Amino acid sequence: MTREERGVLLVTDAAGRIAYVSRSVENWSGFSVAESVGAKPGDLWGGNMDKSFYQSMWKSIAIDKKSFSSRLANRSKAGRTLPSLLTVLPVMQNGAPKYFFAMQPDPAAWNTFDMEFSTQWQRLARDPVALSLWIERWIGTKIDVLPDESVVSCVERALIDPMSERFAGRDLDHRSVLLAQQDMHQYASLFERYYGTIVGYLRRRLADAAEAEDLAQDVFIKAMNGLSRYQVRNASYKTYLLRIAHNELLNRYRRITSEMKNAERMDIPPAGSMIESMENRDALERAMDILTESDRQILKAFYTEGCSVSEIAIRTGKSENAVKLVLSRSRKRLRGEL
Repeated sequence: MTREERGVLLVTDAAGRIAYVSRSVENWSGFSVAESVGAKPGDLWGGNMDKSFYQSMWKSIAIDKKSFSSRLANRSKAGRTLPSLLTVLPVMQNGAPKYFFAMQPDPAAWNTFDMEFSTQWQRLARDPVALSLWIERWIGTKIDVLPDESVVSCVERALIDPMSERFAGRDLDHRSVLLAQQDMHQYASLFERYYGTIVGYLRRRLADAAEAEDLAQDVFIKAMNGLSRYQVRNASYKTYLLRIAHNELLNRYRRITSEMKNAERMDIPPAGSMIESMENRDALERAMDILTESDRQILKAFYTEGCSVSEIAIRTGKSENAVKLVLSRSRKRLRGEL
């Protein structure tokens, strides 16, 4: 695979929605591949030209079935102006446009690209071998053409189908969310699809499996309560759920910090700064790995369950001084002082 050098290559369906886009789109526009696929370019970085421009473009590529080329000003995700050379070519099937190839070449290549586009694209639109070589120059990936394969078939197999498969889960999520917004009983499919993922995410960060399951239930309750307000976007629902789970973990860590600060009244120095640092790194579970199971249980009982030193002493069969020693020693180990 070679580095992409020529600019941005994208393929839209007949309605103008992006079915494939090269990875270089993010460096160029600020929009990721995930944000771009399924959207219309005009809704992302375009839409800045007047109505007559778009009428002329669609007349050329959809009605006259000819290529279109024009210099224009797009806008990046951050709002900066993107001087662009837009070139669009219809890919025909049964006499009608099936897909549109659109290219945003690097400004340094504009002059030579104009000539290439005007002289080669009509042949490329009919010759899958020539087209595959052209695509390879753009995306750096070799495309093998099958015997007797049409241009449409080659484009679908090499570009569109892999991209569609990559985001199939996201599209399934979108359909499931829309159904659940109409009938809450349909939410069961989302729960079944992602409950294991959320529990696993929490379980890796919490020592107590039961606590991870309880927190997972809280995540789905919050998600269900917010279902009517949820807007289907280009991110998957799994990403949305993981974000809620992450926030629930942070809230839990903050509660631990607060409880640690309350330990001052028991003559045990708090370790709030330590836990806040762990919270920022989302790495409490990794730090706890350096403690013995016995020490982890004492630390958890004191800071998470709110047990007193005397209660822990009775539970573990240790003296109160021994429990205080374990708490003090564990905090120092977590801070790296031992």
